Amino acid sequence: LCGHLPDELQAGEIVELFVEEGDSVVAGQLLAKIDPDAYQSQVERGVAGVNSSKAQLANARSQIKTLIAQKEQIQAQLDNARDIYNRNEKLKKDGVISDADYEASLSNLRALEANLRSAEANIKAAEENANAAAFSVNSAEATLNELRTALIRTTIYSPVSGIISLLN
Repeated sequence: LCGHLPDELQAGEIVELFVEEGDSVVAGQLLAKIDPDAYQSQVERGVAGVNSSKAQLANARSQIKTLIAQKEQIQAQLDNARDIYNRNEKLKKDGVISDADYEASLSNLRALEANLRSAEANIKAAEENANAAAFSVNSAEATLNELRTALIRTTIYSPVSGIISLLN
């Protein structure tokens, strides 16, 4: 079987060897085990990385909900300020309120309009953060899959039937 083993086999200390030179083997037969400890700890770090990425995604989604609620609150305040401004505009024309009261209602209306624009921008930024967090989850999961594959490859099976001609 010398020269027929796959290139992607893991490097490491062989902890169990189930064949000797000259043994006959069949395809799929267990040949050896490589010390899996280093690979196992990498998988555990990979799991932690996936969990961390998922937590960041959950936080980003929660942030979006919070910002939407804030926007709705600002919208309600804006609607109220607009009603007050419209009422004050009529009262000013009738000479019932002072210029200062009218200007204050206009200033409050404009400030809330700016706050609403800011809230909308914050929501868009939070949505982009959530998208980035989702990509991080996908990346962490792909890395974890690679690490799990490396761990699986610490158990070596014969790819073909034949005779063990050389053990290095």
